[in-house]
Amino acid sequence: MLLLALAAVAAAQSVGVGRMLEQSGQFDRALEEYRLALEVRPDDAGAYEGFLRVSLAVGRADSLVVLSGRLATRFPNDSRYALGRAEGLLALKRVREAVELLNQVAARWPNQVVAAVDLLERAGALAEAVELARAERDRSRDRWYWTSRLADLYERAGRRPEAARELAVLVNLRPEAHRELLPRFRELATRVDRRRLLAVVREVEDQWARARVEAEVLLATGREAEALAAVRSVMDRDGLYGFGHEAEDGGAFNAALAVYQELGLVSEQARVLRKLGRTREARAALEKSDSPEARFELAQLLRLEERDQPAAIRAYRQVLERRPRDDNARYGLAASLAATGDLAGALAVLAEVRNPADSVRLLDARVLFYAGEFDSCRARAMQLASKSPSSPLVNDALELVLLSRAGERAGGLARAMMALEAGRHDSALAIARRLEQGRDDAAENAWFVAAEALADAGQARQALDELDRFVEQYPQSRRRARARFVQASVLRDRVGDENKYREVLERLIVEDPSSSYAAVARALLDEASRPVDPGDIR
Repeated sequence: MLLLALAAVAAAQSVGVGRMLEQSGQFDRALEEYRLALEVRPDDAGAYEGFLRVSLAVGRADSLVVLSGRLATRFPNDSRYALGRAEGLLALKRVREAVELLNQVAARWPNQVVAAVDLLERAGALAEAVELARAERDRSRDRWYWTSRLADLYERAGRRPEAARELAVLVNLRPEAHRELLPRFRELATRVDRRRLLAVVREVEDQWARARVEAEVLLATGREAEALAAVRSVMDRDGLYGFGHEAEDGGAFNAALAVYQELGLVSEQARVLRKLGRTREARAALEKSDSPEARFELAQLLRLEERDQPAAIRAYRQVLERRPRDDNARYGLAASLAATGDLAGALAVLAEVRNPADSVRLLDARVLFYAGEFDSCRARAMQLASKSPSSPLVNDALELVLLSRAGERAGGLARAMMALEAGRHDSALAIARRLEQGRDDAAENAWFVAAEALADAGQARQALDELDRFVEQYPQSRRRARARFVQASVLRDRVGDENKYREVLERLIVEDPSSSYAAVARALLDEASRPVDPGDIR
C-alpha cells in the first residue's frame, strides 16, 4: 500500500511538472514528464490526456499510437485508449486503420460513438464520419440528434442536396422545429438548384411547415409572389401577419407589402413603402388614417426621410396624447426637438422615459454634448457602457466620452453634428471639412460627420469613398474599425446591398479582430437571421 501511495505521489508530481512545462511552451520536456508519470502509474488519466495533447501538438502522433496501443492492451475495458490511438492514426493519415478501430469502438462502447464521429470530423474525414453517423442513426433511438448531425456533416462536406434532405427529415420528426431551421434552408437556397431543393422540401409531410419552408426558399431566390402564394392557402390572418413581418425582416419588402395590403394594415404598409424608397405613397397612405400606429409611422417618416422636424414634433405629440406611455414616440419627439435646436426640450422629454433603452441613453448623452454639458455627457455615456457593455451603441457612447475632452474644437464638432441632425447637409459638410484639417479626435470624427452628411443627402457612394479615404489617411487610427462598420451600415441601409454589408463586416473582423467593433460585427453576423421587433426604437 505504501508503494502504491508513493507511486501515486510521484505520478502526480510528474503530471504537475508536465503541465507547467506545457504552459511555458517546453513541449518536448512536458511530453517526457507525462511519459514518466504513465510509467509509474499507467492508469493516470491526467498524464494520458497530457501525453495525447502534447504529442499531437509537436507532431509525435507515432508515439501516441504506440503508447495508446500498449495501454489498450493493459486496460482493455477503457475506451479512451482506443480513441486516443485512433486520433493518432488520423494525424498520421492512416485513415483506413482509424476508421476500422472507431467502428470497433462504436460497436463495443455505444456511448462513445459521438466522440468517434467528432474525431473523424476534426480530422477532415467527413465521408467516414457520415458513414458512422448514418449507421448510428439506424440503430439509435435518438434519430433527431443523428439526423441533425448528418445535416451538419453533409453541409461541411459540400454535399448540400443531401444536407437539405436531412433537414426535411428533421422537420418531419418535429414539424414545430421548422422555424429554427428556416435560416439553414435559406442558406441552402443560395447554393442548391431551386427546383431540386423545392422537390426535397415537398417531402415535408406537415402542410403548414411545408408551405413555410417552401416560401423561405422562394424568398431567398427572389420569387416573392410565389412565396406568398405558397403560404396564403394554409395560413390564417395571424399566420399571414407573422409571415409578413418575417418577410420584411428578411428584406423581401414586396412580399411583406402585399401581405399588409391584403390585411389592410396601413402603418405596416407605410413602413415597408419607406424602406422601398416610396415615401410619397407612404405619406399618402398614412394621412388617411388617424390611428396611433399610423401617426407614429408618419412621424418617423417626417423625421427620418423628409426631415420636416416641426411636422414630426406635432405628429409625435399626437401619438403621446393617445398613448402617453409610448417611449418610442417619446424618443422620436426628443430627437426632433434636438434637431430643431430645442436641447432643453429634448432633455426634458428624455427625462420622462421610465425604462430608458440604450438608444435613449445615447441620445441623452448626445444632446448634452450639443449643449456643451461635457461632464454630464460623459456621465450618461459611461452609464450606457457600464449597464450594457455588449450593446452595439457602446462604441458611439465611448466616442462621446473622448470627444467631450476635445476642448474648443468639440464645440465645432457639436455644431456639425447638430446641423446633420437638422438635415442641413451642406452646413454639416462644410463644418466637417474645416475640422478635417486638424490631427486630433475632433478631426477624425469630422470625417464620419462628412460621410453621414453625404449618405443623408443621397450620395451613398461618395460616403463610402469618404470612409475609404479616412482609412488611407489614418491607417493606424483606432477608428479604422469604426470606418468599416459605418461603411457596412451605409451598404445595408442606404444601398440595400446585404451581401456587401456582410463582406465589409467580415473584412472588419479580419483587419481589426480585437476591436470592440469586431465584437459587434460578429454579433450582427450571427444575428442576421433573427427577426427584429418592428416596434424597436429607431
